Amino acid sequence: MRGQTRPEIAGTGSGADLKNILMNERAQNKPMDHLHCPLGSLREEAQKTAAIGLRIATDNLRLRWSERGQMAYEEAKKTADEALAAWNEHIRNCEICRDAKPELVPATTNSGFVTAPTILLVDDNHAVLEVLVGMLEPTYKIAATLCNGTAVVEQAAALHPDLIILDVSLGDISGFEVAKRLKRAGSPAKIIFLSLHEDMDFVGAAFGLGASGYVFKSRLTTDLDNAIAAVLSGGQFSSIR
Repeated sequence: MRGQTRPEIAGTGSGADLKNILMNERAQNKPMDHLHCPLGSLREEAQKTAAIGLRIATDNLRLRWSERGQMAYEEAKKTADEALAAWNEHIRNCEICRDAKPELVPATTNSGFVTAPTILLVDDNHAVLEVLVGMLEPTYKIAATLCNGTAVVEQAAALHPDLIILDVSLGDISGFEVAKRLKRAGSPAKIIFLSLHEDMDFVGAAFGLGASGYVFKSRLTTDLDNAIAAVLSGGQFSSIR
């Protein structure tokens, strides 16, 4: 740049000691940059790029969970960890960069789900439970399958599912009663009701109890995946169009 003079390197072409000149610059409090250390520049840039990639993957996963998004997040996390380790290793061993840049610590991220979401399935029809398991594995982790409503509150407290898929008409107590008990117990699990009942009274009652979704069993194969994705992303879903 104009107005600035570069230090002359005595003996250019005869093995001048560039490191001594750089250390002299530092002693004179002149600004340091990684143009003096190409490897340091590459390491820092790789770390920053990986951190941005991790943040993007984290935000995408928080907005809408998917198996592909989860895999992208895990790959981005691995890349960011490796880039950070390489940067810190360089800082510890490079005399030029050691004092110019601090060692970094891993960024704190919260993807919402660091593993596949867990789902508790509740239906008094064993055939329906088998269909649900076949549909949802291995994309989601099935915490358990239950055939009666009385065990749901206890199992939800023990298994900590992210989502409960709950039949409205169970053999012992209704799914609506189960939802009331879960609410009284302070369960944080989201609820999607499955039902043969397709009228607005049932749908309204379900959402009135705090459910996040209501899927008709007649539309199970077309609606359930969309319902789960919407609910795990913080939204709601109903088979009524």
